[in-house]
Amino acid sequence: MRVWANQFECMRRMGRAFIAIDLPGHGQSNNSSTPHLTYSFPGYAAVVREVLDALRCKSVDVVGWSLGGHVGLELLATDSRIRSLLISGTPPARPCAGAVERVFYSSESLGFASRCELSDADIVNYARAMMGGQAILTPELLQDIRRTDGWARQCMFENAVGGVGTDQQLTVETTYKPVCVVHGECDPFVRLDYLRSVSFSTLWSGHIHTIPAAGHAPQWQLPSAFNKILAGFLNSTNASTDRLVTGCGF
Repeated sequence: MRVWANQFECMRRMGRAFIAIDLPGHGQSNNSSTPHLTYSFPGYAAVVREVLDALRCKSVDVVGWSLGGHVGLELLATDSRIRSLLISGTPPARPCAGAVERVFYSSESLGFASRCELSDADIVNYARAMMGGQAILTPELLQDIRRTDGWARQCMFENAVGGVGTDQQLTVETTYKPVCVVHGECDPFVRLDYLRSVSFSTLWSGHIHTIPAAGHAPQWQLPSAFNKILAGFLNSTNASTDRLVTGCGF
């Protein structure tokens, strides 16, 4: 939830309600007692649906970053209440092992995303890569990354490469609902050439919104540029009482 701190005021100014969720195994949420089921795109999406049910949400726009974007894509494919989706740091791919090389740059930092056990040095290096460098890595964000259940990383990765979940590439190539894609130009994880190869059926404004000098987390690193895109996208959809911001990629 903390990674969206720079967006809360933006949405308040727009007069829109919003919900920020710590997914299971992250932030202030509990670890899952069934990690191999919960720590997957469908498992996380089921948790979000429970939140929507509890709050009696009828129509929502989803804004998801990294893992949260994948959860948003799962929801877009399976929940009729999702009206539009903005993803950042999230490549919509087919659920298989071969997708990893096509959509991500190979690096030590990427390897941290699938490991249950990380040393203190690993956590710091992973956090720097995720958030855009030491200069903007706050102690609170570092603690959030350190707190993440290691099984959330390992099980989520195993489930994704094992084919658990919807075909997210097919979803964005066939959906009739608006999809906005935001990408940090210096993202060390996600391949821009892959994003450009995807035939999005309803890509908002007709192009991927690339933010110069931003890394994997443009909403944190360069919030002013990100918020301009966010506001434009949400204002382009019909007004509703519900807004949902889901998850992070720790």
